Amino acid sequence: MAKLDVGKTLYNARTSKGIILEEVEKATHIRLNYLLAIEENRFHEIPALAYVRAYVRKYAEFLGLDPAPLLSSIEDTVPASYLLDLPSPPRKERLFYRRKNPLRSFLLISGAALLCFLLILVFLDLILPKGNLETTVSPSASPSEISPLPSSTSASTTKPSEVVTTPTLSSQPTPPGKIVQLQVQAVNQGTIEVIIDGKVQFQGELSPGQKGTWRGESFILHFDDPQNFKLFIEDQEISPGTDTTFQWP
Repeated sequence: MAKLDVGKTLYNARTSKGIILEEVEKATHIRLNYLLAIEENRFHEIPALAYVRAYVRKYAEFLGLDPAPLLSSIEDTVPASYLLDLPSPPRKERLFYRRKNPLRSFLLISGAALLCFLLILVFLDLILPKGNLETTVSPSASPSEISPLPSSTSASTTKPSEVVTTPTLSSQPTPPGKIVQLQVQAVNQGTIEVIIDGKVQFQGELSPGQKGTWRGESFILHFDDPQNFKLFIEDQEISPGTDTTFQWP
């Protein structure tokens, strides 16, 4: 079977129907610059070959073309090096730990030391005697003549109550980023790329019902069609919008 010029075939089909690229972008949710790259056979400008196949299939179906001949002709158009897709990282749960914060550790230790010091002060204040009962004794006086000191100097003398104020420790500083859980669930067959904290964690196709769960501080997702997926952040559903790229936060 003769190989087709993928870009030219799609371009001729679109222009013959009087359709502009903006209409295709709105209907297929494929970025305008990707549509131009496909029509000009500049497939290397699209992130991965899996996306090229998905976009060409959707574009052809929108124009009423059979995508099979076009898909089989893609590999003759792209460079040989581009045919080697990056392997998807193994899908496994990873444990994320908060990075150690020296300031936080210092505040915790300082707060604990201050609290211990205050507790020692309170304890000493409770066990130490408040004062001795003094009496005036005359050498020649009999025991019945012993009289206590005037009330102004006796132990019953009222003295201002001592109030020990425990300083309120401020809450610990919030870490620079907040680690949250992202879950992606496929509604229809679709292609997705998941980038967590600047690193590619998954790239490929998901079948309906398949789920992926990741944790991190920031997410960038690339879809072939955002309507093929549901997004959940901390178990709350988030709308991916209509763009083929979703970024959080």
